[in-house]
Amino acid sequence: MIDIHSHILPGIDDGAKNLRETMEIAKIAEKEGITHMIATPHFSFKCQDFVAKVREEIVKLNEVLEKEAMTLRIYAGAETFLNLELLDRLEKESFLTLNGTDYVLVEFPLGEVPLHTEELLYRIRLMGKKPIIAHPERYKEVMEDPNIVKKWIEQGNFIQINATSILGVSGRRSEKTAKHLLKHNLVHILATDTHSPRSRKPALKEALKKVEGWTGKKTSHNLMKNAERVFHNQELVIEEPVEFPYGYNFLQRMGEKLKG
Repeated sequence: MIDIHSHILPGIDDGAKNLRETMEIAKIAEKEGITHMIATPHFSFKCQDFVAKVREEIVKLNEVLEKEAMTLRIYAGAETFLNLELLDRLEKESFLTLNGTDYVLVEFPLGEVPLHTEELLYRIRLMGKKPIIAHPERYKEVMEDPNIVKKWIEQGNFIQINATSILGVSGRRSEKTAKHLLKHNLVHILATDTHSPRSRKPALKEALKKVEGWTGKKTSHNLMKNAERVFHNQELVIEEPVEFPYGYNFLQRMGEKLKG
């Protein structure tokens, strides 16, 4: 299996703190059946040599993995806030896409959807890049109106959710939202977004099993095949997104209140 979203590199962001934690994550990932993992540290626009630093750390980590006779290999990428500086970096080709492909992993600052989200995503697509929106199930606006995600997909963007959200690690509302998105064909890729070998470990197998219970084997299969397609810069398989029924927002919020 291929994981396109991870924070496995030691000491770069809020992921693995040191090489010991990195190796613990790597061993868990290998047991999960993950053979290729894209390291996606949070991109630092202030660090001039960020790209070079990430690539250097990946070379060193792969040397350690090889020395330990492990099959897992790490590849370069980044996760970034959606902003104007990202557009500038992409134009200058001074940014890390996912494994050097056209796919760009973006997230929103402070867990909320910025006002100019659709315009910025459109400008990224104009450059020939393909935005993947990371973990929308964690954003308040999506929790309240999942049809926002349907609109993003129809505009030409792609959606990745976290295994930890499916497993309830990110909270009950994120889990519920992930389930609703999956049931309405509003997810294209499942990834770990692993940060540690403990609470945010790379638990893909358990998450895939839960997805199968919610939506069937076809969905879980497509989620992982699309991760492979991202890695190889191929077109993703997209199911027709299904709109949520009118009045969903009010009823959903009321249901959550009643259930505590």
